[in-house]
Amino acid sequence: MIVYLDEGDCRSGKPNPNYAKALFNWPGNAGRLYSPSRDVRVKARRVYDASTEEMFKDGGGICYGSGVVICSDQVACKDISRNDFTLEYSFSERWLEKYTDSATVMNNLIYIFDFVDSAGMMTMPAHAHEESDLLAAIGIHVQGEYRMGIGSQMKESLSLLEVMAYNDFLKRHATRLEDALEWVYREYFPTEYGIEGFSLSLPAESATWLDKCKCIGPEIERVVKSYSLYSEYGSIDGDYFPYEDLKAFSTYKSMMPKKYAIAGSRFEPLARQLFSDQCLLSYRPNHDDDARCFYDLIRSSEVFDSDYPEIYLGAIEELIGKNLVCRAEDSGALLPTMRAACMKRVWDDGAIYLNRFGMKSNEAIDELVSDDILAYSRCLFSPDEADYLNYMYNNALFSNSRGLRNKHDHANAPVDDPNADEAKEDYYRLLILLIEITLKINFEFSDLTGQGGIEDFVDWPLYGENIRKQAKSLSAKRDDG
Repeated sequence: MIVYLDEGDCRSGKPNPNYAKALFNWPGNAGRLYSPSRDVRVKARRVYDASTEEMFKDGGGICYGSGVVICSDQVACKDISRNDFTLEYSFSERWLEKYTDSATVMNNLIYIFDFVDSAGMMTMPAHAHEESDLLAAIGIHVQGEYRMGIGSQMKESLSLLEVMAYNDFLKRHATRLEDALEWVYREYFPTEYGIEGFSLSLPAESATWLDKCKCIGPEIERVVKSYSLYSEYGSIDGDYFPYEDLKAFSTYKSMMPKKYAIAGSRFEPLARQLFSDQCLLSYRPNHDDDARCFYDLIRSSEVFDSDYPEIYLGAIEELIGKNLVCRAEDSGALLPTMRAACMKRVWDDGAIYLNRFGMKSNEAIDELVSDDILAYSRCLFSPDEADYLNYMYNNALFSNSRGLRNKHDHANAPVDDPNADEAKEDYYRLLILLIEITLKINFEFSDLTGQGGIEDFVDWPLYGENIRKQAKSLSAKRDDG
C-alpha cells in the first residue's frame, strides 16, 4: 500500500484519491481481511488532501457552496440569492439587533436560521435517498461510512457559517448564543414547562477555542443525560448521574407514544417504484416527460395505463392494489394517494414528525403501519438525526466519523495554536450539535405539555421576495403531505 500511495497505478502514475480515502477511513470491523497500518493511514490522508487541493486549484472542478451575510438595508428577516452553484443567504441586521433577548435568539434559530425545518426536523442530517440512484452508485465507498451527498454537505456548511456569523453579531451587542442556551435550561424549562434539574455551563468568552472545545463536549453529555433521566423517572436526580452513560443517540426515548413514522419492512420495494429515478414507470414511450420519478410524473401530467407497454401494467396494478395509486373517476388518469404522499415524505426526509404533520394524514399513516410499509418510532431523534449526531460527536458507529468529542478528549493532534481556525470550527460544530439537541428537547416538552411556542408574531416580514420566488417554483415539485 505504501508503494501504491507513492507511485500510483501503471496507467496514471498517481494513486486514486478515492482509494486513498478508503484507506484512511478503513472500517475497524473489516480488520480480519486487511487492516491498514498507521503509516498507511497517515500517508493516505496526505495523498487525498494533496489530490483534492490539486483538483480544485485555479478554480478547477465544479464549485458549490453557501454564503451568509447580515445586511443593514434588508428589511425581511431572511432572503436568498443564487450565483451559479452558490447560494447566499442574507439576514436582516435591523431585525437581529432589534431583538437580542434570549427568547428571540432561540426563536431565530428555529424560524429564521437553518437548524430545523418547518416540519420540526433537523436540517443537516444526510438522507438515504437525497442523491439520485446513479450518483449514489458512483465512487468508492467504505463499509460503515456515513454518506453525505452534495445537498447535506451544503446544509452543514451553511449551518456553520450561520452560527459563526450570528454569534459574532450577538457578541457585538453584548450577548452570545451560549447565553441564550444557558437561559433555556436554567430559566425557560422551569418557568414554561415546570421542569427542574437541567443545568448547563458553557465556556467563557475569554477561553481559547481549544479550551472551549474541551469544555462543551461534557456539557452536551450533561444535557443528554439529564433528558434521559427525566424521560425515565419524570425528574432529574443528580445522584443518578454517575451511573448514566452516554449512549448512542438512537437509544434516547421520546415521552410521546408515537413520535415519528419511519420506513417499515415493506417500504423500500414499493417506494422505489414510486420515487426512484431509475424506475421505468418514470419514462413513457413517445412522451417528452422531465419528471424525476413516477410519483412526480402522475402529479404533474395526465398519465394513463395506455401510455405504457403491457409489460408495465402489472407494476401499476400492484401500486393500485396497495392504494398508493388510484384512477380519477372522470378521466381514468393515474393519481397518487394520500398514502403515497406520506411515503414520499419518509423517502425524502427519513421520517415524519407526527405532531407537526397534518392530522388528515393520520389515518393513512395508521394504514401504512398496519401494512408494514411504515413503522412508528418512539425515539427523541429520528433515525437520520441520531446517525448525524453520532457521526459528528463520537466514533462509535461510523468508520469516517468526525468524532469531535473524542478528538478533543483524547488529544488526537498536537497543539500548535490553541486559537487555530480548525479549533474554532470544531467548537462551532459542537455548539450546533448543542443547539440541535436543545431544540429537539424543547419540541419534546412542548408536545408533552402543550406549552411553549410563539403566541404573538411580530408584524415584520419573515421572507424576502427571492425566497418567495424560489418557493413558488418548487411548489409543484414537492408534496408536503
